[in-house]
Amino acid sequence: MSVYKIYNAYKCYIGSTEQTMEERLKTHKDKDYNKCTSKLIVCEPDWDWVVLENNIPLDQLVFRERYWYDITENKVNKMRPVISREERLERQRQYRENNKEARTEYYQNNK
Repeated sequence: MSVYKIYNAYKCYIGSTEQTMEERLKTHKDKDYNKCTSKLIVCEPDWDWVVLENNIPLDQLVFRERYWYDITENKVNKMRPVISREERLERQRQYRENNKEARTEYYQNNK
């Protein structure tokens, strides 16, 4: 199991896989199959990849991916690999705050 980075001169994608890197990169390159934000990089001509860590135990894989996610800049990743309970609660609190009017309107219209 590996944590890897797909990158070009401007941005990067941090990921992890239980597959071989060749198998995983094949899905990143598949324009019809690839639903993750790595396509913002692999659709451009000048990109590369590197394994950041290898032979990671399965129970540690997402935590190691999160480590690399946290220390890497210019990511195109939309989601953190794993979030703590506190982070999840804070995200929910921010969502409620940012959508207060829409939530109030929804509740009034759906009594």
